[in-house]
Amino acid sequence: MDLESIRNINSRKNRDGGFPLVRVGLNNGVEAWLLMDTGSTGGILIERVLAKRLDWLGAYPTIEETSGGVISSGQMERFRVPSIQFGPFEIADALVSVPASGESLKYFETRTPLGTRIAEKGDTRGILGYDILKHFVVTIDYESGAVHVYPGEEIPEDPPPQDAGE
Repeated sequence: MDLESIRNINSRKNRDGGFPLVRVGLNNGVEAWLLMDTGSTGGILIERVLAKRLDWLGAYPTIEETSGGVISSGQMERFRVPSIQFGPFEIADALVSVPASGESLKYFETRTPLGTRIAEKGDTRGILGYDILKHFVVTIDYESGAVHVYPGEEIPEDPPPQDAGE
C-alpha cells in the first residue's frame, strides 16, 4: 500500500526514530508538532509555556494530579479544551495535560547527542496519545512517517450492571 499517496494527516518521520510527528491545530491558527504515541494513555501532553501562550491555563478549570510514566513522573495539571484540529477532523472536548508550575518533565528537557557538546531541544512540542487516537482507525508507515486516520465506530459506554434478580 502506498500510504504516502492517501495520507490525510500532516506528518513526518521523527528524526530520533520511533513514532511519527503529527501536526495538530491547537487554537486560533496555532499549530504544533506532537509525537503520536499510541502507548500514551492521555490526550495531549504539551509544554507549560505553550499552554500559557495559548491562554489555556487561565481559560479552563484545571485538576492537579500526580502522573507517572516510562519517561518521568510528576505533578500535572489537566483540563479539557473545546476542540483541536487533527488533520481533517475536529476533536471536541480534548483532554490536555501540562506539567504543574515548578515541575519539569524529562521529555521536555534539552539533550546532548553522543559525540557533541551541543545541547538540542527535540523537534516536538508534546505528545498526542490514546484519548485522541481512540476515535480512529490509525495506519502508520513508520519508514516514511506517513499517517492516515479513519473515524472508527463509536465506542459504547459500559452498560450498567444488571441486578441478579432480573
